[in-house]
Order: sequence, then C-alpha cells, then structure tokens
Amino acid sequence: MSIAVAITVNDGVVMATDSAQMSKDGAGRVNIHYQKRKLFPLHDSLPLGLATVGLNRIAGVSIGSLCFELKQLFTGKTDRDGESWKLDPHSYTVKDVIDRVKEYLFDGFYLPAFESLPEKSSLTVHVGGVSAGQKFPEFGEMEFLGQHVKGPNLVNGGTAGHVTLSGTTEACHRLVMGYSPAIGGLLEQSGLKSDEVRQFLDKAKAALFPHILDGAMPLAEAADVARFLVETEIRFSTLTPDPDVVGGEVQLAVISREYGFKWLSRHKGSFLD
Repeated sequence: MSIAVAITVNDGVVMATDSAQMSKDGAGRVNIHYQKRKLFPLHDSLPLGLATVGLNRIAGVSIGSLCFELKQLFTGKTDRDGESWKLDPHSYTVKDVIDRVKEYLFDGFYLPAFESLPEKSSLTVHVGGVSAGQKFPEFGEMEFLGQHVKGPNLVNGGTAGHVTLSGTTEACHRLVMGYSPAIGGLLEQSGLKSDEVRQFLDKAKAALFPHILDGAMPLAEAADVARFLVETEIRFSTLTPDPDVVGGEVQLAVISREYGFKWLSRHKGSFLD
C-alpha cells in the first residue's frame, strides 16, 4: 500500500511519498521493489503536482506512465480524443485539474478495468497546486474504490495548516491524530453507533492533535515535517511482522507560487527523468 503525506500551509503544498511497491506473481508470491515513482509534476512550468498510493498498474499500464500522459495533456503536447486539455496559465484552477485527473484516471482507465483488477484494488490520488491568480495553495484527495470515487476532499491553504495521510499510516496516524486508525472499528464492536464513534473521534482529534502545524509555518519547515512522517512510517514498517510495504527513498516536493513544482528529494531512478 505505502504512504503519501500532504501538508498545506499558506505558502504552498508539501507532497511526500515512500518508494515501495508490492506485487504478487502468478504463484501468489509477494515481490517488493523500492524504486517506484509515486510523485509527479503535472506541468513543466505551472505549480501543480500529483502523488499516488495503492494500485501500481491498470490493465498492464503503470500509474507513472498514465501520470506522464496527463502532464503531456496539460502542457498541450498531446490532446484527448481531439480535445485540447492544455492549461491556460491565466485561468486554470486546481479544482479543474482535479476533475480532469479524475476523468482521465478513473473514468478512462480504472473503471473500465475494474472487473479485472485484483480484489480491493484501490487508488488514492493527491493533487496539489496554486490556481492562476491566487495567493494561497489548494489540495485535494480522492480515492478510487470499486465503482465509486470518494472525494475529492478539498483543502485551502488560506486557512490553518492541514495534514493529509493516505495509505499505510498506522505510526503517523498515532503520532499526528493521537490514536490508531483502527480505533473506530473497535469502538463499533464495543457497541457504539457509527455517529457516536464519529463524534468521539472528532473530540479525540481536537484534544490530542499536537500543535505541530499552523498556516504561517514556512514551507521549508513543513517539508521537514512531511519527511519526518514518511521516514517514521518507513521505520515503523520494518518492526511489524507484515511485509515492508512502506520503504525505499523519500520522494519530496514543494509546490508554490514562487517556486512552482520543486523537488527536494527524488527516487533513485530519477536519472531516468
């Protein structure tokens, strides 16, 4: 499954992932690779980026290849069935980009291949950036699961600092939220109704969330937090009895009006870019 972390502050969005990929061969044997690319710029010059967690391939095509094709569409180097998806630098919005990403990845590839995908094959997508003419960044998370899309859950960087954790997040969730992500199910098993569980978790988050983020945090410090969270999950994964589904190098980038999409650390295969 692996992990993706996004931190949104006033100055921009930080996006971080690990580099592990788990797959099974025809005999059911588990293979884990540690140089999988999961973080991508979506344009050559505009402040837009995308990260993924979960499914590695759809109908034999890697998610990385599909994200490359999205970048080609957004920069105007290719078109989509005769329709131009080239972004106008004076009018594009992050919301429109998220909608296009959903249309391309979910409607165009995930949904048509759904019946042939392994059971419970989900794909979580993070999209962050700054819309044309806007001062604050925006971020959206959506999950492709079965025949439905959960989200996008949208965050505006003009408010308080915000962290989004996706994928395998046991250690990070305990650290940031103050409790295990499994606690909701345990509470329901204990007899609480779903709305009671939700109310309890909302109170727990408000009481236990450590004040490590605020909207005014410098982008460089937010990047330090994102790297720390991914590295923490990687180290935690090595201690559990399950396969090390979180691992490899930390992929880390910041997205802002000033710098566009800027890499801070890349996967080992970056020489291929």
